Amino acid sequence: MTNDLLIEDFLGLQVSCSTLEEISEYILINTKLNRRNKYFAINPDCILKYFNDPDYRRILKRNDNIIYIDGMGIIYAQMYLKLPVAKERVATTDLFPSLLKSIDNTNSNSLKIYLLGGKDDTAQRVINNLSKKYPNS
Repeated sequence: MTNDLLIEDFLGLQVSCSTLEEISEYILINTKLNRRNKYFAINPDCILKYFNDPDYRRILKRNDNIIYIDGMGIIYAQMYLKLPVAKERVATTDLFPSLLKSIDNTNSNSLKIYLLGGKDDTAQRVINNLSKKYPNS
């Protein structure tokens, strides 16, 4: 597979219309190459914010962002507007485990995951659970 994603215009945003597997591989390859990208999931609520919040719009339009579709409403809008349609919805709740599984399968100790946020010992509990499920990560 190449290190390219299928990118299409959606209402002025450059969004990935790639699959979960393609996006996951892209993230891993670019991380290993020390390329700094930011990844954003968009859904219909994000599009409303994009049109109504200039700061949010400016952030999303940066060149080093990868925007993927996490909402069937976006795919339905692509169809309705007769735009190129994403191959599938890529839910962040599916993408994160996919990345962890890929890291675990390659025994890649060179990649690190940083968990930010949560209350009290939430991050530590997440680390404990992930370590059990993905022991080689």
